Amino acid sequence: MNILVDLAKKLDIVPAPQVDTVSCVLRARAIIEANRLGVFQALESGPLTTEEVAAQKGLSLDGTRALLAALVACDYLNERGGRFENGRWVTKWILDSGMGLGHFLGVQENVWDRASTLGECVRTGRPVKNPHESLGAEAQHEAEVYVRGMKQMSQFLIPHMERAITLPAGARRLLDLGGSHGDYARALVRRYPGLQATVLDLEGVAIAAEKISRQLGDTPPVEYKAGNLLADDLGTGWDAALMISVLHVFNTDQARLIFKKVAAALAPGGVFAVLDHMRGVSRGRDSVVAMMGLNWLTLGGRSYTLDEVSELLTTAGFSKVTVRKLSARVGATVVIGSR
Repeated sequence: MNILVDLAKKLDIVPAPQVDTVSCVLRARAIIEANRLGVFQALESGPLTTEEVAAQKGLSLDGTRALLAALVACDYLNERGGRFENGRWVTKWILDSGMGLGHFLGVQENVWDRASTLGECVRTGRPVKNPHESLGAEAQHEAEVYVRGMKQMSQFLIPHMERAITLPAGARRLLDLGGSHGDYARALVRRYPGLQATVLDLEGVAIAAEKISRQLGDTPPVEYKAGNLLADDLGTGWDAALMISVLHVFNTDQARLIFKKVAAALAPGGVFAVLDHMRGVSRGRDSVVAMMGLNWLTLGGRSYTLDEVSELLTTAGFSKVTVRKLSARVGATVVIGSR
């Protein structure tokens, strides 16, 4: 059905603004709300009627009927003889214990809320609310939702990250900037014997990440440290530093400051690996990053081109810059600066 809609838009048969501002918007919200309300989870044990879903989740009958119909229309549920069951996308990409993104959809709720401020952000060039404040020590629920969501997304990136990033021989100290859950650093600790990693993130995130890691029994251990990349000292003598899917939350001036601080914090021969979705890599990726850039704008950040990231590293004092493009499925790029 979506292929037919896209074709109709390209042929100018249907009014594209109506399709894009009604169907797409409500489709996204239906999926987010079904996950938040536990509809997908209720159907995990087997098909249910509208009445059974409504009763089990404490929802109105009319509201449940409308939501289930919408989810069938966008292929997230199947309906047979008045009973509803999860579709393959729900089973694989939301509920699966290994690949599911149920927690990540919780993060998308925040994206949705910030989207309502887009007009003001475009007008002023600044976020309506400081995103760092929403992940402070007093916002533990929000921080835990964020950490669990980012942890789920990291599983798709880690295998590609490991192949793209090589640490200096004999590396002993790794600093993961804004690494939240710590799984990126943990993967490298597992790969490099003797390596110790510190994950530096906002206080609420650091507290939540350590709690979740302890609950899940994550190994090997990493150190979680509360800090602000803009305001706090990064220390010295680090053999390597990571910034994975974090650069885009900072504006250009902030990025310059952080990159210079990292360069000063690294030991001679140290490396700084920056992994993110960047423009200027391929036309297909650029179109995706352009849309993601609107979300990053509401955070006070921006999308960066590959050339801009390379220039940031060079200006900060990195003598050698290496670019490694990850697979098209991941869509991200790693730019590595060497001291």
